[in-house]
Amino acid sequence: MLRQRVLSALWFVPLSVSLILIGGVPYALGVGIMLLIAGWELDGVFRKAGYGTFRPVLYGGISALALIPLTIGQLPIFLTVTLLLVAAALGMMGGYGRGETAAVLHFGFTLVGVFYLGWLGGHLIWLRTFPNGELWTLIGVLAIGVGDAGAYFVGSAIGRHKLAPLLSPGKTWEGYLGGVVFATLTAFGLAILATLLGRAVSPPMAALIGMAGGIFSPLGDLAMSVVKRAAGVKHFSLILAGHGGVLDRIDSILFGVPICVYLLLLLG
Repeated sequence: MLRQRVLSALWFVPLSVSLILIGGVPYALGVGIMLLIAGWELDGVFRKAGYGTFRPVLYGGISALALIPLTIGQLPIFLTVTLLLVAAALGMMGGYGRGETAAVLHFGFTLVGVFYLGWLGGHLIWLRTFPNGELWTLIGVLAIGVGDAGAYFVGSAIGRHKLAPLLSPGKTWEGYLGGVVFATLTAFGLAILATLLGRAVSPPMAALIGMAGGIFSPLGDLAMSVVKRAAGVKHFSLILAGHGGVLDRIDSILFGVPICVYLLLLLG
């Protein structure tokens, strides 16, 4: 399993870093494709649990909300959300009219997928548009990723006290704290490196960003663990050898990156 994870990381991590550094349309397109794959995985797990989504609204909504950070002003945000709600409601009414008694639940699951993946995932694109956005995106994403790996190794080595035994029996408090430390140090180290290369990035602010990401990102993993347990599956898919699906890899990032975005805005 560890060997498969390493082999997958050898192409997945360089590809992700390259897209972040390139930015622009290639980066936005890469994030969009990643979120749509995650949407396909989430829809599949919902269906295994006996439910489903209105797929056109799900995929269209994820794409629309993810691209909102590329627009200017509040009107595109409110207009897009309004149209999504109307489209989902129409899907619910049409499904119920065809005799789908679970149409109301499908309405709810569609909106969960749209906002969870599209809205939260859109912060990845928004963060890239900040001043020094490529650096802050790298710091946030890599800190969360290293923190996640650090939590796994620390928990495996010395983990004794269960963090959430009903949701994810393998997670421990020791691993959680180790992940926070790894995320903080990673962010701080990357900022130091950027500073040495002549880029104006504050190492203390980066450390704070990494710490916040390390603290909050596991919530995304736990939330998706509930979905998988309800559906009786271990992974969202098997696209990434050793890792499971795309959503298995980005569930922590979807919670951690928005925290980084708002903390950066708060700190100016």
